[in-house]
Amino acid sequence: MLTGFVADRVGMMWVLLVLALLWSITQLPVLSWATGAALLVGRIALGAAEGPGAATASVAAFGWFPPTAADFRRH
Repeated sequence: MLTGFVADRVGMMWVLLVLALLWSITQLPVLSWATGAALLVGRIALGAAEGPGAATASVAAFGWFPPTAADFRRH
């Protein structure tokens, strides 16, 4: 919900860019310190950054197509 609010204010592409950067940054500690704690904290942070990604990407993709292309019932 918060991501949708921010995406409406800032723009979908910026939110997706920030999410992609967060995904990348949260994976760096696992590369540097391969400990159990780093894996646990990194995975929790990655999940928090990954969560809103699918919904935001779906809304962004839906906006790229004209409204007539969104009607799947047409033959």
